Amino acid sequence: MKRLLKSVLFLFLFSTNILNSLLFSRTAEVGSCILGPIQVANPVAIKVGTIFPLHVFSVNYFISNVLHSYRYSKEDLHFSIFQICLNHAEVVQKAREYYDSKRRNLQKLYQDLAQLKHELTIFFRPNNLHKFDFSFEYLSQIESVTFFLKALPDLSQELILNFENKQSLLALRDGDLLKMQETIFDIHLKLAFHLYELIERRDQGKKYCDEIGKDINRWVKVWNQNISSISNDIAYGYYESLFIWKEMLANLSFKIEELNFLIGYYEKLKTHFFVTQTTNFLDVFATQKKINKAILENITSNMAIWWLNIQSVEDVLRSKNLLSHQLVNYYENKAKQYRKDIEKNGYFFAQNKKNA
Repeated sequence: MKRLLKSVLFLFLFSTNILNSLLFSRTAEVGSCILGPIQVANPVAIKVGTIFPLHVFSVNYFISNVLHSYRYSKEDLHFSIFQICLNHAEVVQKAREYYDSKRRNLQKLYQDLAQLKHELTIFFRPNNLHKFDFSFEYLSQIESVTFFLKALPDLSQELILNFENKQSLLALRDGDLLKMQETIFDIHLKLAFHLYELIERRDQGKKYCDEIGKDINRWVKVWNQNISSISNDIAYGYYESLFIWKEMLANLSFKIEELNFLIGYYEKLKTHFFVTQTTNFLDVFATQKKINKAILENITSNMAIWWLNIQSVEDVLRSKNLLSHQLVNYYENKAKQYRKDIEKNGYFFAQNKKNA
């Protein structure tokens, strides 16, 4: 009988910068975070700029542009600086223009991200060439919203409002801008999380291969120690492990293919702000492509070992009249079910992380 070969372990260092057990950590910049190796900046701060509350903008505008020429009256002694600001027509007009400009810029920014999400969903839609169910389902569940920008009332109507109503109007407009910013950051973060999760799923697939690889090596040791007389239990046990091993190697290869598929898509968008300005995707891609290449080389080596070892096991089973199509189908189906169970658990785990 032939002596069996041990599996090749996947030994290399991950440059992932994982932060303890946290999914992500906030950085100093408001709205920025880290997802493992991925740095996500606030898209609003980069593409639209700082958005001040309208009462702050009003006071700042008054101090910078009006105060030097403003003539105080006796009535002003009873008013706060904010009340004086909102009693000035130019300040009301400029605050209104500031709000309108920011909401239109936010609308454009969201539309750009929503379009990116839409195109990605189409890109991952299952077809005859690929079937990346996880990515398609994940992207499909990112809800799209439509911002309807209401027409502003006539300026003359705003000017005749009393202070309390002007103040309430600014608060309502602040709420509109805040909601738009939150919606933008939400879709931006979910798109970044997609890449993060594909990296995590690849790493999880590697972990399963490492675990089954250790099991394979234990069986190889038992087999080689009993090379002169292989029992049925040893032959069946190792045969089953070989089918699971092959399925886990295929599972890992598939996850690398899905990750490379996403990387290839984004690399064609090198001028898009999502890739070049609000994330560090290009740096992440360079590292992940090297990791993927190293893993694929290990998969190729392990598949060569798998092929040699399964031939040896089947020779023994054939000599004992134990090998049959029914036996092969039984272990193939068992291995596929093992993979399905892992995938199901992984999907729910991903959902919980995303919701967190």
